[in-house]
Amino acid sequence: MLFFYLLLARHAWNSDLLYLEAIYRDLFVDPHPLSEFNFSASTFVFPDIPFYFFFRSILPHLNATLMGYVTLQWTLLLILYRRWLKGASDHLLVLVPLIMFGIFDQDWYPLFYPDHHGGQWILGTLLLFSFGPLQRPESFAFYWLIPAIVGLFASCDLLYALNGILPFGITLLISSVGAGKKGKFFKSFFWCFLCLAFTVIFYFLFRKITGSYFGWNKPLFGYWDRARDFALTFLRPSLFNGLLWPSLIQLGFRWKKDSTAQFLLLAIVTSALSIVLTGVWVDHLNVRYFMVLIPAMTYGWMQLLLTLQSIHRGIPWGITAGFLGLTALQAHSLHQQQTESPWKAPYSKSHECLDHFIHESGLREGISNYWPAKWLSFLSKESAKVLQVTDRLEPQYWINNHDWYKNFHPRFVIVRYMNNGPISEESLKTLGFNQPTQKVKCDLFEIWVFPEGTPLVQKTTADRYFKNFHEFR
Repeated sequence: MLFFYLLLARHAWNSDLLYLEAIYRDLFVDPHPLSEFNFSASTFVFPDIPFYFFFRSILPHLNATLMGYVTLQWTLLLILYRRWLKGASDHLLVLVPLIMFGIFDQDWYPLFYPDHHGGQWILGTLLLFSFGPLQRPESFAFYWLIPAIVGLFASCDLLYALNGILPFGITLLISSVGAGKKGKFFKSFFWCFLCLAFTVIFYFLFRKITGSYFGWNKPLFGYWDRARDFALTFLRPSLFNGLLWPSLIQLGFRWKKDSTAQFLLLAIVTSALSIVLTGVWVDHLNVRYFMVLIPAMTYGWMQLLLTLQSIHRGIPWGITAGFLGLTALQAHSLHQQQTESPWKAPYSKSHECLDHFIHESGLREGISNYWPAKWLSFLSKESAKVLQVTDRLEPQYWINNHDWYKNFHPRFVIVRYMNNGPISEESLKTLGFNQPTQKVKCDLFEIWVFPEGTPLVQKTTADRYFKNFHEFR
């Protein structure tokens, strides 16, 4: 719980992680057409939306909602780990500090938040391990229930089909061929076919409901540049890589005799290829698409600890104690950093300043860059409506609703947010907006007020984007 609190205090309130809250508000708080919502390629329909909506409906505060939601995800994760790692419960203690400390070392917090792709990736992958045909007898659950659940996970993020179902299917086929049983081969093939069939069915069902369709990211730079940056991320000296590579080497040693190791290594290869070739990879934070690393590191270290236990029973416990000690030090470091974080409180000095300005001026509608827009709007006590725009003051349609911009007449701009762009004094002057009638200094930004009728949002561009959005659908 200490880690949940520290991570919430540091990272929970940026626009990416308020994705589910935006959907909830569009459905139940301030209704807007769901068909106009700009969903990400990963829709978070299952299991994220049911879990989040449940806590949001029974808990009064956003921080309590996120705390309950994240706790539930990780509780289910650990239950699945315990089921998967049968007979190794003594070594389960090493998993949490291993994952948490390795992630915190490089600030890879997206891996920690299940609502940031992790909900479907971690739980979906472990469902394959826990209930899949490699470990379960033939049954109704084997043929229909588990493929349907896997299809629910995969339909919300098609990368999961590439990085989960595909390598798992290859592993099944390798196992079947090795056993020399045609019946097992065809049953395995049929099981994988059902997983993909349910994926397609649920995919088109969800996209029909949401009105959104999956598309690959446009690569920001060339394939070789992305591949080089990807490789360097996992080769540079770091604690995370120091934990990663021993586990991968252990999996390599077990390739011929262990179908789980085969699946994990195949999934790592397909994951690496898919996130590089599809343009998903931009920097190390995109490791959130590489969720197979968590079970791979876990399984590799578990096998390594079991090997070391054969030498001396105290070695695994000594390593576990070391991980716990390092994790405690990292927790202390996070606590020290917390006082300097702009996300340290759900209702901060910045919100107080904005709400005081709204109360005094009566102006509730404004614009900002992507990162503070939802954070300011959703936590405001004065019903602030701050919408995200680009550096050219064009609507930025990402994890928001096109309908929000209708009948929207902003009078102020959030400038110099955390002393960086894209909206700065220079960019406003370049566009001709250099004569604000009022400037208000807040904790992390300035509020620039402009006369009524000032076209702060470029209407023609917004109309063009809106038209292109419907043509794309």
